Amino acid sequence: MVERQKLSRWHSQLLHDQARGSKYLLRAWFMYGNYDGFNNQSLRFDLHLGVNFWATVNITDPGGFVTPEAITVASADLLWVCLVNTGYGTPFISSLEARPLKDNRYPAANASRSLVLFKRINLRAGDAYIRYPDDPHDRLWEPGTLLGCTEISSSSTVDNLWQDFFEVPSAVLQTAATPVNSTKIDFSWDPYPGDVNEYYPILHFSELSNLTGTDASRQFNIYVNGYRWLKHPVIPLYLKSDHVYSSEPVERSRRYNITLEALSNSNLPPILNAVEIYSRMNDANVPSDAGDVNAMMMMIKAWYKIMRNWMGDPCSPKGFAWDGINCTFSILNPPMITPLNLSSSGLTGEINKYFASLGAIDYLDLTSNQLNGTISSSLLEKSQNGFLTLSHLYSKTGTKLNSNARIEGNPYLCYNGTSGKVTPTSKKKMATPLIVIICLVTVILVLVVKVTLWKLRSKKTAFADIMLIFKGSRKGITVKPQNEGFSKQVNNHGHDLLQLEIHQFTYMELKNVTDNFQKAQHLTRIHHRNLVSMIGYCNDGCYLALVYEYMSQGTLQDCLQGRTRNTRALSWGLQSRLHKVCRLDYLHKGCQPPLVHRDVKRADILLHDKLEAKIVDFGLSKALQYEVNTHVITVVAGTPVYLDPDYYNTSWLRVVLWELITGQPPIVQSPKIALLQTLARGKIEDIIDSMLQGMYEMNSAWKFADIALNCTSREPHQRPTMGDVVMQLKDCLELETSRDGTENLVTHSENLHTKSDAS
Repeated sequence: MVERQKLSRWHSQLLHDQARGSKYLLRAWFMYGNYDGFNNQSLRFDLHLGVNFWATVNITDPGGFVTPEAITVASADLLWVCLVNTGYGTPFISSLEARPLKDNRYPAANASRSLVLFKRINLRAGDAYIRYPDDPHDRLWEPGTLLGCTEISSSSTVDNLWQDFFEVPSAVLQTAATPVNSTKIDFSWDPYPGDVNEYYPILHFSELSNLTGTDASRQFNIYVNGYRWLKHPVIPLYLKSDHVYSSEPVERSRRYNITLEALSNSNLPPILNAVEIYSRMNDANVPSDAGDVNAMMMMIKAWYKIMRNWMGDPCSPKGFAWDGINCTFSILNPPMITPLNLSSSGLTGEINKYFASLGAIDYLDLTSNQLNGTISSSLLEKSQNGFLTLSHLYSKTGTKLNSNARIEGNPYLCYNGTSGKVTPTSKKKMATPLIVIICLVTVILVLVVKVTLWKLRSKKTAFADIMLIFKGSRKGITVKPQNEGFSKQVNNHGHDLLQLEIHQFTYMELKNVTDNFQKAQHLTRIHHRNLVSMIGYCNDGCYLALVYEYMSQGTLQDCLQGRTRNTRALSWGLQSRLHKVCRLDYLHKGCQPPLVHRDVKRADILLHDKLEAKIVDFGLSKALQYEVNTHVITVVAGTPVYLDPDYYNTSWLRVVLWELITGQPPIVQSPKIALLQTLARGKIEDIIDSMLQGMYEMNSAWKFADIALNCTSREPHQRPTMGDVVMQLKDCLELETSRDGTENLVTHSENLHTKSDAS
């Protein structure tokens, strides 16, 4: 029988604070050493990272070792590594290592794609591995040679360039292989059985001879399976790191061949200092809903000390689902627990409230256990609403309770130790609905009177001189209305011209926009280059107005889908520069008291003539008073789809990032669009806005998608803060701007490219 055995839980203290969304190099060590005395020479089992297959561990030499490696982006604060017993011996492990990597290292690894190390070779003679402290990331560089090649070396230090994506240590780059009596270097490999046949080779170069002032020249082309990989020849830099890599897998083949061939005008043969080859981790399985995992693993299992095969993910892979549960699987949503059968499980104590945290649970069987106490209000509410059936609950005396636990009017189901009946609620509470009804009727009558008076006043409203009232050192400016309207230019912070035009507003329109003018007071104190400035406001008797600076290019919605959609598209670089919009962080942290916009959408992002973005429409902004009235509950308001119901406690930008990537509205009436599944297949080009016509940097696009995935996470605690989003979008911009390097540093050939990290 195949069974999964839990190895280790990656605790948040190990992957702390920045774990979620961070990149890690993981390495497991397996050194058998005949620890069990069986001298087993055919020991084999599988290794899983989370819900997906990582590697098969095959022990053929009791004295040897196996060290599978992977590069992954953590999707949660915990990383799970599981051993799977396949029937060929008891799984074991010697050690497990996690090395943090910067986000832009190994660009092919991202939130939707983990990489598994196939081979990492330092081209030098001998048998000495290079690792930490020579390599700050503690990679294992295995020594090796190539057939028909000799070794050249240098004692000089080889430097990494700025923004080096791989940071190969100098000790590795100080040696290289070069062909003997030939102008070619050839090497090949066969796909490993069981691996996903998608490979990502990385070639590392550094010129070890100073060719300056000589007639010597070293230039060569690179071919993969006979096809030219790069548009331009490679010219290694003297004592500087240089790399050729692929952000997308090379074309699939039964056998892979890479050839480095010197140009006809090159009088030196090619060189190769080191090579890494990665395959894509099999990611066919989708992890269970994060809320279900947290409730089952962290709360319910720990609370009752359940001794079952509850290890790893509850639902995924399907063949390893936990005992006693069934799960729903769909294309658009992660697996979720529905029925949960914990009968005869030896459970004691109270019914844990976290059963109600299982988002899709519809049946709970707790028969033949020793449970007592009360049923939590949240669990009872699910039952009363018909979303959950509580099967065969008994009181202490053995009396069976209502099978669907529908006990109206009871906040808790209490067990009576003598009669076995449900404890009745107090009759005094019956008066509560009557009181509520009376209060509602009173409020409605008051509102009707106010609305009537309001309409009478609005009919008398006129529009006269507007006094623009400025905060700070600015003085008021009086704008006189004219019959046919007018425009006036005002210097705005020294770089923009303000254009004003008079329009007539009704009392109701202005009052709605300002929430009875309560919002206008705190809006005039906001000054930031990426926030549309409120020039002033007027609340002088019946003369009411708000004045903002003019933005000539309209809204982001216009650029993506509106009137300019067919004539002009935002370039990827300009989209990346929209990180400035994330100066929402200024509202949250730079203003006192802080402000939360609550309704950020494409129509609220305006563009001036240089397409720099600014945020507008603070009609729904809310000043957070931390010092006083912290108990006040604010009613959530905003536009459907964009609204974050957790806004009061968080600072997250959500849906707009996806709209920037795809050019699509937040709700698409098409069953063909499934972003998560497309990303899971590594096909980001299938979801990127077609108007960009391929003019974007692939790594920047993946980074942008990673941020968007995190921002739209189902669980609020898994989303980044606005400050984190700002920093990560800056990284996107750096990747995009680095695309235009010197001619030998960046070359695009379809989806393949080379980078030397001077860029």
